[in-house]
Amino acid sequence: KLDKTRRLRWQKVVIWSVAGLILAGGLTLAYVEFFYRPDIPLKVTSLSLEYGQQFKQDPKDLLQTSNQSILASAEIDTKPLKYKPDTKYPEAGNYQLAVSYVQKRQAQVKRLKLEVKDTTPPELKIDNEPIALVASEQKPDYAKLFDAKDLSEYEISVEDSAINYQQAGVYEIKVTATDKYDNATTKNAKLNITVPEPVVVISSGPAATAQLTYVRGV
Repeated sequence: KLDKTRRLRWQKVVIWSVAGLILAGGLTLAYVEFFYRPDIPLKVTSLSLEYGQQFKQDPKDLLQTSNQSILASAEIDTKPLKYKPDTKYPEAGNYQLAVSYVQKRQAQVKRLKLEVKDTTPPELKIDNEPIALVASEQKPDYAKLFDAKDLSEYEISVEDSAINYQQAGVYEIKVTATDKYDNATTKNAKLNITVPEPVVVISSGPAATAQLTYVRGV
């Protein structure tokens, strides 16, 4: 009878132990299923973009996971981006963007750095034909003679130290367009400086006289 009682007690211990293990396993599975959220890092934490390009990054390509439910919920908040007026191009600068996704009914957020850089030099327009100028003591306004195309602000400068603007001749100058980020384009241009020919003007009448007059451009 004693052995039977011990056997019953042992059976109860085993039953309760197995039940406890089952319960613990169930709780663990429930925790993993509903509460455990493993960290999902970004494949890259920073991106660069050339000024003049649109930002079209797919958030699905940033997350290190194959979980389709998580990937389907991924988004990038582009509100911090500042755009060049009347374009879809983010202005040059550094931005902090939020990459969000939903994992087991809870929103998660990762930070992404975006650097928009302007490394493109201005497109300088130079005609093949020499620019006609009349000899003068003053230099021409080169900002009006030459034009460039660039998304950023730029300035036109000219290397003309060897030019004598009062002497006729064909000269070559170096024209440089430099934007605010120090990207520059330099091209050669030609100037054709001419000196006006004197024109004799004879007045009529008894006291007729001859006078030399210079006419611009003749």
